[in-house]
Amino acid sequence: MGDWSWPHLVPEPQWDALDAPPEAIMALGAGPSVVRARAYFMLGESLLQRTKAEEQDAAIYSYVAAHVLRPDAAAYINLGVALRQSDRTAAARSAFALAVAHTPSVAAAHTNLAALPGTAPAEAVALLQRAVATVPQSAELRLALGSAVRRGQPAAAAVQTLEAAVALAPTSVASTHALGAALLASSRAAEALPLLRRARAAAPADAPVVFWEGTALQAAYRLREAALCFDAALRLDPLLSVRTREAGSGRPWEALAAEARASLKTWARIADGEERDGAPREGGTEGQVDVGRVLRGGDGGEGGEGGEGGEGGEGGEGGEDREAEAACAVAAPLDHAALEAVLARHAAAGTPVLLRGASHLAAGAAANWSNWSRWARVRAATTDAAVVPVSLVFVPGGGTSRVEPLPPGLAPRVRASLERRSVRHALTRPPVHLMSLGDLSTLLDDGRCRRCYLKQARLDMHMPSLLAELTPPPLPRPAAAGGGGGGGGGGGAAAPMQLGDAFLWLGGGGTHTGLHTDARPNLLAMLSGSKRLVLVPPHHAAALQPASMLDLATDPASDLATEGAEEGAAPTPLLPSEAEVHLNHNHFLASWRDAAALKGACSLTVSAPDALFIPPAWPHAVRSVAAVGHVGPGPGVVAAVNFFYDE
Repeated sequence: MGDWSWPHLVPEPQWDALDAPPEAIMALGAGPSVVRARAYFMLGESLLQRTKAEEQDAAIYSYVAAHVLRPDAAAYINLGVALRQSDRTAAARSAFALAVAHTPSVAAAHTNLAALPGTAPAEAVALLQRAVATVPQSAELRLALGSAVRRGQPAAAAVQTLEAAVALAPTSVASTHALGAALLASSRAAEALPLLRRARAAAPADAPVVFWEGTALQAAYRLREAALCFDAALRLDPLLSVRTREAGSGRPWEALAAEARASLKTWARIADGEERDGAPREGGTEGQVDVGRVLRGGDGGEGGEGGEGGEGGEGGEGGEDREAEAACAVAAPLDHAALEAVLARHAAAGTPVLLRGASHLAAGAAANWSNWSRWARVRAATTDAAVVPVSLVFVPGGGTSRVEPLPPGLAPRVRASLERRSVRHALTRPPVHLMSLGDLSTLLDDGRCRRCYLKQARLDMHMPSLLAELTPPPLPRPAAAGGGGGGGGGGGAAAPMQLGDAFLWLGGGGTHTGLHTDARPNLLAMLSGSKRLVLVPPHHAAALQPASMLDLATDPASDLATEGAEEGAAPTPLLPSEAEVHLNHNHFLASWRDAAALKGACSLTVSAPDALFIPPAWPHAVRSVAAVGHVGPGPGVVAAVNFFYDE
């Protein structure tokens, strides 16, 4: 074995120490090269699924020996699989590339190379197209190709390929579900729903499949039916939202699930009073978590929430002037038909409008609930799905995020890459902890967690029962693409926009979100308390100092377990590797006061049961204000739901 193509990839195994048939090992040294190559290949097959490091190395050695003795695409492919399983990604790429070069007609070589981590989306699509060309009747290959197209292109580009996959395998749940999801993402909910229902009927215990049927129903404004689907999915998998995070984080599901369960236990103890003011109740056994400062936080400036992602700007610059409020359009629709007409007019013109009393229309019985927290606890007790991601807003000031200079400690290559792109600021998100909805409501009611803020929590994943209470008005699809502003009118499209995400925002007064824009039309409906906003016409955006920012999460452990909760201290940001860098492009450096001073800006207060329509591309900042006349130890609950529409 001296003439290896890849010398020293792994050492020669101690064959006697392996749990392998003795006759298989004896066959390695006997007979002509073609026979020995087959013996090495078969031995590699027997070791390929083993988990011990020495067995994986023996499989790699076996396949290297097989391809040296008799070059063969199958040996290259299995060698690549063994290398990938042992995290030797670069060597695996070389093995798969050799398989492609040796036998271009072997589809498995292309599919394995396409699926390898680090393969660019366009390269993966090209490889899978070649695989499909070699086996055009394979529904599995067409599904893989359609999925690869979706990762790098608009969903509509994958529809034709996925339709072919379904035609080849009509009973395939994976293909049917993938086609339905692609149609839904292409604003074709009516076509998507039958497919997603068919997939659910074939796989009723598959939580993601059940969930996607609900998504299609929500897009069609059928929220009661959607709520039943979401609730069923979350009963099948109560940590479905955590599993969804797995795909984007790259971290294994087991680690995320363990963290989630630990967080739920910690906050249950806190809500029960076992760790009040930083010390456990008498008889408590786990006093090492110092949560007193975390829970009390600080009395921040009046604050708020943002649509699709908020940024912490200046928190305490208060006081809207009444002249500015007069610049905002105001309407008081009496019924759903009037609400739809007002929304259609302002959506076509690209202008915001304050809708007096409209939460009663959009949120039905949920609007202006004085018993919100009691209701939330009752619902939390009846469902396993009420696990919610709660932000601990920054103190002082109550910011839902912070804009700061790039942090020290970034890897040199990351910092150099950011400097080349003129990125000089970081948008740091506050730490997020998972807790039950009932525990959050208890803490807010008792005034024991002023920093707790349920920020942009998806109703479908965290509180589906609330969806059944909502009746958001449809929004007409624009007659012509282009958005922005300008004379609405003309014959609108017959079908309304699909209803997109619905989010819940829940906390006490004293949080704020700085200037940002949303890419989609947004209807904010107040359930209790108030929110103050400043909105700026899009043509003033350049004056607000738009900036691309490095998006950073905060280590939750640094906030609870260290002095990071003290006023003025910053919890530890999670610094990204070069591959993990994510930039945010919809935030501004200007302050609330800067925005309010611009001509055409409008400042207003949205109080339950009012609602506010915010057009896309309008910079806005938000502050939360507790309910007027609140009685009790807590600051009063500020609750809102907002709906995004998919154009």
